[in-house]
Amino acid sequence: MQKSDSIYEIAKLMNNKNYIKNDIAQAMQLAADFFKNKYITSFENELEIQSKNIKNNPSKEMRFLSLMKEFMPEQTHNSIDNMINAMTTASAISSIRKKLEPNINFSDENTIKAASLDPSVKSDGVYDIDENCQIMAQTDSYLNFPVLLVIVFLLIILID
Repeated sequence: MQKSDSIYEIAKLMNNKNYIKNDIAQAMQLAADFFKNKYITSFENELEIQSKNIKNNPSKEMRFLSLMKEFMPEQTHNSIDNMINAMTTASAISSIRKKLEPNINFSDENTIKAASLDPSVKSDGVYDIDENCQIMAQTDSYLNFPVLLVIVFLLIILID
């Protein structure tokens, strides 16, 4: 009799939609917590370390913005601080990316085989027209981007 009682209890639980919804929600929460603890928390910790390093040794653009803040209207100080924080975060992420690159190994399985679908795509998955962009990214010439951001930001402030 006990076997049939336990089967009856299982069937009763499975027919209860709230019970199933709660189990699914709990399973999703467990998966989210696992993912957060394993990946996101370690990334956030490394981001915080890199941000502290960058704040201790700011780039010339960040120092320039900090100095310019003294000569700008007070209502723009918060925007300048936000710009410095964004530049710090971008630099920190770039530092993390550079630290990770030697440890990432892409196998042939991950290579894009789109050349057969589109003749403008090379075997490595890069479009012909993107070749110059790829060269720029490899030479870190894109790091001049913060200078452009500073100029645009100052133009916006001066126009207002």
